[in-house]
Amino acid sequence: MDNKCKRCKQFDRYYTRGVTRFDKTEIGRCYATGDDVSAQGSCDEFTAKTPVKRTRYAIELCLNKIMTDISAVRNMIEENDDGQV
Repeated sequence: MDNKCKRCKQFDRYYTRGVTRFDKTEIGRCYATGDDVSAQGSCDEFTAKTPVKRTRYAIELCLNKIMTDISAVRNMIEENDDGQV
């Protein structure tokens, strides 16, 4: 069984700021021991993370809400524009 820290619920990986995104580091914080540990390490306090399952329906609902919000903002901008381009 793969009991590496990177798969533990109590491990929080550190990130560094890159040019276009945040990049993963190979170390992080273990909340069980309170230490900085390697992502490849392991310990007796291992608790497996529960996988996050996102269904297509849930994603469609989120996208629909975002599109509705964007449309509302667009309508407000057009109302305030008073026909000027």
